[in-house]
Amino acid sequence: MNVLIGAFKGNGNQVIDYADVDQMSKNKSSLTAGLIAIHETKEAYEGLVNPTVLRAKELGRSIESQFSFAHPEALKYENIYRSNHNLPKNLGNGDNPFGNRQISILLPRILRFSPTIKGDG
Repeated sequence: MNVLIGAFKGNGNQVIDYADVDQMSKNKSSLTAGLIAIHETKEAYEGLVNPTVLRAKELGRSIESQFSFAHPEALKYENIYRSNHNLPKNLGNGDNPFGNRQISILLPRILRFSPTIKGDG
Protein backbone atom coordinates (compact mmCIF):
# COMPACT_ATOMS: atom_id res chain seq x y z
CA MET A 1 0.00 0.00 0.00
CA ASN A 2 1.32 3.43 -0.92
CA VAL A 3 0.34 6.43 1.13
CA LEU A 4 1.25 10.06 0.82
CA ILE A 5 2.81 10.93 4.18
CA GLY A 6 0.22 9.21 6.41
CA ALA A 7 -3.01 7.27 6.47
CA PHE A 8 -5.66 6.73 9.16
CA LYS A 9 -6.38 3.06 9.86
CA GLY A 10 -8.59 3.41 12.95
CA ASN A 11 -8.29 1.96 16.45
CA GLY A 12 -5.17 4.04 17.11
CA ASN A 13 -3.35 2.71 14.04
CA GLN A 14 -1.75 5.01 11.54
CA VAL A 15 0.52 4.38 8.56
CA ILE A 16 3.33 6.92 8.27
CA ASP A 17 5.68 6.97 5.32
CA TYR A 18 8.92 8.08 6.95
CA ALA A 19 10.61 8.48 3.57
CA ASP A 20 8.01 11.17 2.79
CA VAL A 21 8.64 12.83 6.15
CA ASP A 22 12.38 12.80 5.45
CA GLN A 23 11.89 14.28 1.96
CA MET A 24 9.69 17.07 3.31
CA SER A 25 12.29 17.95 5.94
CA LYS A 26 15.12 18.01 3.40
CA ASN A 27 13.20 20.18 0.94
CA LYS A 28 12.28 22.88 3.43
CA SER A 29 8.58 22.25 2.94
CA SER A 30 6.10 23.91 5.28
CA LEU A 31 5.09 20.35 6.11
CA THR A 32 7.74 19.68 8.76
CA ALA A 33 8.46 16.45 10.61
CA GLY A 34 7.06 18.01 13.80
CA LEU A 35 3.86 19.04 12.07
CA ILE A 36 3.42 15.60 10.53
CA ALA A 37 4.03 13.90 13.88
CA ILE A 38 1.43 16.11 15.57
CA HIS A 39 -1.19 15.57 12.87
CA GLU A 40 -0.74 11.81 12.48
CA THR A 41 -0.49 11.13 16.23
CA LYS A 42 -3.61 13.20 16.98
CA GLU A 43 -5.50 11.41 14.22
CA ALA A 44 -4.50 8.00 15.63
CA TYR A 45 -5.46 9.11 19.14
CA GLU A 46 -8.88 10.27 17.93
CA GLY A 47 -9.38 6.79 16.48
CA LEU A 48 -9.07 5.48 20.03
CA VAL A 49 -11.01 8.01 22.09
CA ASN A 50 -13.25 10.26 19.99
CA PRO A 51 -16.85 9.26 20.83
CA THR A 52 -18.04 10.07 17.30
CA VAL A 53 -15.32 7.92 15.72
CA LEU A 54 -16.10 5.10 18.15
CA ARG A 55 -19.83 5.34 17.42
CA ALA A 56 -19.18 5.25 13.66
CA LYS A 57 -17.08 2.13 14.18
CA GLU A 58 -19.77 0.59 16.38
CA LEU A 59 -22.35 1.21 13.65
CA GLY A 60 -20.11 -0.54 11.12
CA ARG A 61 -19.28 2.63 9.20
CA SER A 62 -16.32 2.60 6.83
CA ILE A 63 -12.81 3.63 7.80
CA GLU A 64 -13.34 6.72 5.61
CA SER A 65 -16.35 7.66 7.71
CA GLN A 66 -14.36 7.20 10.93
CA PHE A 67 -11.52 9.26 9.41
CA SER A 68 -13.95 12.08 8.59
CA PHE A 69 -14.45 12.59 12.34
CA ALA A 70 -10.81 12.12 13.39
CA HIS A 71 -9.21 14.30 10.70
CA PRO A 72 -10.77 17.66 11.73
CA GLU A 73 -9.40 17.18 15.26
CA ALA A 74 -5.94 16.52 13.85
CA LEU A 75 -6.24 19.66 11.70
CA LYS A 76 -6.99 21.75 14.79
CA TYR A 77 -3.74 20.65 16.43
CA GLU A 78 -1.82 20.93 13.18
CA ASN A 79 -2.98 24.53 12.75
CA ILE A 80 -1.93 25.43 16.29
CA TYR A 81 1.56 24.20 15.39
CA ARG A 82 1.43 26.07 12.07
CA SER A 83 0.38 29.29 13.81
CA ASN A 84 3.20 28.99 16.35
CA HIS A 85 5.73 28.51 13.53
CA ASN A 86 4.38 31.14 11.11
CA LEU A 87 3.31 28.51 8.57
CA PRO A 88 0.23 28.76 6.33
CA LYS A 89 -2.98 27.39 7.80
CA ASN A 90 -4.28 24.06 6.48
CA LEU A 91 -7.97 24.63 5.77
CA GLY A 92 -8.58 20.92 5.27
CA ASN A 93 -10.41 21.53 2.01
CA GLY A 94 -8.04 19.56 -0.19
CA ASP A 95 -5.80 22.50 -0.99
CA ASN A 96 -2.15 21.60 -0.85
CA PRO A 97 -0.59 24.03 1.68
CA PHE A 98 2.95 22.93 0.85
CA GLY A 99 2.95 23.04 -2.95
CA ASN A 100 2.64 20.43 -5.69
CA ARG A 101 6.39 20.45 -6.29
CA GLN A 102 6.86 18.92 -2.85
CA ILE A 103 4.43 16.10 -3.64
CA SER A 104 6.20 15.24 -6.90
CA ILE A 105 9.53 14.49 -5.18
CA LEU A 106 8.22 11.93 -2.70
CA LEU A 107 9.29 8.29 -2.97
CA PRO A 108 6.91 6.23 -0.80
CA ARG A 109 8.12 3.63 1.69
CA ILE A 110 5.59 2.49 4.26
CA LEU A 111 6.18 1.85 7.93
CA ARG A 112 3.41 1.02 10.37
CA PHE A 113 2.98 3.25 13.41
CA SER A 114 0.74 2.12 16.26
CA PRO A 115 0.98 4.50 19.20
CA THR A 116 0.44 3.09 22.65
CA ILE A 117 -1.57 5.49 24.73
CA LYS A 118 -1.56 4.99 28.49
CA GLY A 119 -3.27 6.98 31.13
CA ASP A 120 -5.65 6.83 33.99
CA GLY A 121 -8.66 7.18 31.70
